[in-house]
Amino acid sequence: MELSDLFKKNAWTPQFKKIFKKTSGIIFTGGMDIPPAIYGEENSLLTEATTPVRTHYEVSFLFHLLGSSRNQGFVPFLEEDKDYPVLGICLGLQTMNVATGGSLIQDIPSQVYGLNTLEQVLKQNSDRIHSFRYVKNLYAAEKNLVPTLHAIKIKKNSIYVKQLKLKKGDTPFVLSSHHQGVKEIGKNLFVTATSMDGKIIETLEHKYYKNVLGVQYHPEAYSLYSKSKIYKKKPGEEEKFNIRRFLLANPPSMELHRNLWGWFSRVLR
Repeated sequence: MELSDLFKKNAWTPQFKKIFKKTSGIIFTGGMDIPPAIYGEENSLLTEATTPVRTHYEVSFLFHLLGSSRNQGFVPFLEEDKDYPVLGICLGLQTMNVATGGSLIQDIPSQVYGLNTLEQVLKQNSDRIHSFRYVKNLYAAEKNLVPTLHAIKIKKNSIYVKQLKLKKGDTPFVLSSHHQGVKEIGKNLFVTATSMDGKIIETLEHKYYKNVLGVQYHPEAYSLYSKSKIYKKKPGEEEKFNIRRFLLANPPSMELHRNLWGWFSRVLR
């Protein structure tokens, strides 16, 4: 399908409509990078857009659900059901943003922080490290290193405060695995959580559809909830780090994750 067809009625439209009508909600999950041509940029040397068919499908689907500044006259499906739940996780958040007319930072370390080596990235404070790939690639011989965890900063007018029982200024920890992020924000989306330095958008919500949520982190990861899974915190260390225990010891980290899934299960019908 041509890129120009993604942001209008197309051959997939009847299928999108059928899915929308027959489901109680939808989750868009993580994955590989989005081809930058979709948001009008050239392809960075660090962008890995290796699943273009999936990406085109999901961008067009989210355009149909939410509308976009790329086609102002299109009436999104959610106008028929403003309470329909849409959850975007990691790539899902980025796809939501691109579908609604936004763009992406193609590589956070180089474009945001001016860093060009793995060693430079890993010397930073942990709150500026957003992907496990840097540790994994630098220490390829090491097994079972802990995934990337960092804190996020909650804003007042957010689902975290309204539905998840958190407070403005809370800094829960999340599991993160991305090297790209939101740059220009899509139509009718707004920011409700950021990285601790404010440079990376961690959560987007919709101005008019209250059950549309995109998170840059991974609340679905099994290791967040496992009592038995243990990791090495650093290369060469003994395996004794448990993510669940860490989240419980740093409130409201576990509360965020449990309450997020509680909210999503409630809004499904």
